[in-house]
Amino acid sequence: MSSDDQDTDSIRTHSPPPASGSVTTTSPFNSIDADLILRSSDEVEFQIHRYAMTMASPVFQNVLSLPQPADPLNGPPVVDLPEDSRTLYTILRICYPVLDPKIDTIELARSVLDAALKYDMVVVVDYCKRALRSLAKSQPLRVYAIACTIGAETTARLAVREIVAHAPDNILGVAEFEDMSAGCYFRLMLYCRSSRPELFSFCHGERISTASPEACGNASSEEVLRTAPFPFDNPAAGVIILTKDKMQFHVFESILILASPVFKEMLLTNSNSEQRTLEVDDDSDTIRCILLFCYPFGIPETVAIEVIPAVLRAADKYQVERAKWFLRKQWEMFASEPLRAYLLAAAIGWKEEAGIAARALLEFSTRDLQDRYVQELERASANSYIRLLEYREKCIEVTCSRTASCRKWLTTRDPRLEHILGCFVCYCNDKASYKRGRGVCSWIVYYTNIVSNSFKDPSQSMPAMFSPRFFSSTTCFRACQSHASEASLLHAAFADELNATIDEVSLRDLKRNDSAVLTHLL
Repeated sequence: MSSDDQDTDSIRTHSPPPASGSVTTTSPFNSIDADLILRSSDEVEFQIHRYAMTMASPVFQNVLSLPQPADPLNGPPVVDLPEDSRTLYTILRICYPVLDPKIDTIELARSVLDAALKYDMVVVVDYCKRALRSLAKSQPLRVYAIACTIGAETTARLAVREIVAHAPDNILGVAEFEDMSAGCYFRLMLYCRSSRPELFSFCHGERISTASPEACGNASSEEVLRTAPFPFDNPAAGVIILTKDKMQFHVFESILILASPVFKEMLLTNSNSEQRTLEVDDDSDTIRCILLFCYPFGIPETVAIEVIPAVLRAADKYQVERAKWFLRKQWEMFASEPLRAYLLAAAIGWKEEAGIAARALLEFSTRDLQDRYVQELERASANSYIRLLEYREKCIEVTCSRTASCRKWLTTRDPRLEHILGCFVCYCNDKASYKRGRGVCSWIVYYTNIVSNSFKDPSQSMPAMFSPRFFSSTTCFRACQSHASEASLLHAAFADELNATIDEVSLRDLKRNDSAVLTHLL
């Protein structure tokens, strides 16, 4: 078995298990005195000693403490597991006193780590962390994402150093960003811009509450049976809803039937006793919010923004339309905070609302957006945050392209611009002269360059560049005061056209570009 202080260099190789379809794997997992068989998802059987598993995993210890069916003719009991044979083989070699396996791919590290976390195998988790550190040099972004997901700060810091030192040559992909929080990605961006590691805890942001006592009641981490507060503490109610954190809600059947067709169906299938208990896999805060919408006490004044995703998912699951309507209305209240609104909509899966919020975020400069921290970053996925940044880059790209081709569309926007397009301005000498028929006027070229460069400036917001004040500050405008009204027409045409171009950019059509990730970071 691997030790906690084992160096990554000591992770050694051993022959892999046989191909899928084999009945029994190779030594040491084919012992004739084995008292337990683990069968993988690809039908490979591992004949093992249950003592080794109970020592390594409290989960297995609890499961195997129960009486196991055994057939003297067919051998030890068989436990079917969802992991494939390579994953189980690696885990078992770590647990057994034999040569340790080599974890040399991110895919294997992830599958072994996921299983180890599920079965609470501390030694295997520690072994995977060391294996990840050995992979950080070749795939730092993926290692960083996995490390942040499991809270492995030391591994995350090592990966960050590799990202800064070796990008972009060794970046192979960031599929794991879907499981990492946007907050971890935000801190990575911030570090890459400041390079002050003493200020950073990459895996954890600010400590945030997951519930609002005023809106949804108080949660308790204790796994003891307890009764919910008023109005769900009436013993005369004929239905008990038992949440996953062991809180009992006494609810009247007639109210549930009226409010939710799903609860109605659950009651119909559980109608054998006078007081029925419905077990749900939601926590007490979420169920309390849902039931408050069902009861005739009005509606909550507010639902804390951090619990809206969970409450909305429950409202969808139980088809409580009143709750869904209220939560959508509450989302509209966050219009003044578009980043929070975007992250909330992205977490819930509201594509239209996410697009509206992303469009509103163009009011901020790129620099302001990348420096802005909100607590919702800890609940949204990194990929949703990256899509927001890519949406902004796409808007900049299409507006710059449209600006460069302005001669093709300006006069169709407003025929009055035909005259001003033939105007030459010597912006160097601040003197205006008009010369017809000489192709593209020099000041238009100058103006379009100003617009394009301003779009690319991280300190500029797009709406600021569409304002008349922006145009009146340009050299070409100051050099041609006698034609200020025509020049203003030109700028208005630019603003209208570029706004229409931005409206054509769809957030939902964007596909994550791994090379764009580096653009955000470095």
